[in-house]
Amino acid sequence: MADATTATATFAVGDREGLHARPCARIAKAAQKCRCAVVARFGGRTADATSVLELLGLNATGGASVEFTATGRDALSCLEAIGRAVVET
Repeated sequence: MADATTATATFAVGDREGLHARPCARIAKAAQKCRCAVVARFGGRTADATSVLELLGLNATGGASVEFTATGRDALSCLEAIGRAVVET
């Protein structure tokens, strides 16, 4: 993909209960709307950000910093949308 862009951002989990089903669903929905691949990383684990189950597997606690890397044409706008989903309480 010659016109691919890669961007990385770290967001603090806004929900005090951490990444449980509801915030994971918000993040996955935001990632699914993007035209790029998005990977989340926390605590040595990696997850496809479009998968609720994989995001749940990160076991990120409230306030934890989760890193997201997006690769594709809309990587920056994708990370902005994911960031809003992560910090939402």
